[in-house]
Amino acid sequence: MGKHYRIDQSNDFRKIKLEIVTVILLITVAIAGSIYVFLDLSSNETAINDENNRATLGVVESIREAYEPYETEFYNIKVPKDWRRVNNPELIFGGIRYYPDRYQGTTGNNVGRRVDVYVNDIPPELGIDKVLSVSPNGNKIITGSLSDQCYTFTDFPGGISGNVFPSVWKEEDIDFSCRTSSISNVIGAIDKSQKTGVQLKGKEGANNFFFVYTDHGSSQDNSIFYEILSYVRAK
Repeated sequence: MGKHYRIDQSNDFRKIKLEIVTVILLITVAIAGSIYVFLDLSSNETAINDENNRATLGVVESIREAYEPYETEFYNIKVPKDWRRVNNPELIFGGIRYYPDRYQGTTGNNVGRRVDVYVNDIPPELGIDKVLSVSPNGNKIITGSLSDQCYTFTDFPGGISGNVFPSVWKEEDIDFSCRTSSISNVIGAIDKSQKTGVQLKGKEGANNFFFVYTDHGSSQDNSIFYEILSYVRAK
C-alpha cells in the first residue's frame, strides 16, 4: 500500500499574502515619497517666487524713493532727487519770450539733463531732435513710441546745423519743428491730436502742456523722461 503525502497549502497562502503586503507597502512608500518631493519642490518654488516678488517691489520702491515731488499752480511732478527746480529761464523763439518751468540735474551725468515744462504758452518754433508720442488719460500722461533723430527723415538744406525746420513724423502723423543737429538729444512729448504738447484735464479744467527733455550727459538715458512723465498730474 502506497504512502500518502499531505500538501500544506496554508504555508503557500501565507507566503503569497506576505508578498502582496510587501508589494503594497513598497508602492505606498513610493507614492508618499513622490508626494513629499512634489510638495517640497512646490514650497521651494513658492519661496523663490516670493523672494523675486520682494526684490521687484524693492526695486520699484527704491525708484519711487529716488524721486522728489514738486507742486505748481497747474500740475504736480516728480523728478530725480538730485534735480532742482531753477528760476524760470527766459527763452526766445520767433522773437517771443517764453518762461518755462525748468528742472535741472545737479550731480554726475544728471548735470547735463533737464526738463522744461511749458503750460498753455507753447512756442511752435521750439526745435527738438526726437518726438515721444503721448496721449492724455484724464490728468495723467500715457507714453507711446519714440521717433528716430528727426534729421534722418526731414528735408532741409544742408550745411545749416542748429537751425529748425518744419517736419512730420509720418508713423504717428505728428507735425513738429525739427532741429538739424545730429548729435543732440532733445525730446518733446507730443499728442498727435494736439500737435504741440498734450492737453490734460484736472479738477480746475484743461490746460496744454509741452514737456521737453534735454540730455547732454555722457551717457544718454531717456528712461528718466518716461519716469518723470509717469508722475505728472494735472491739477
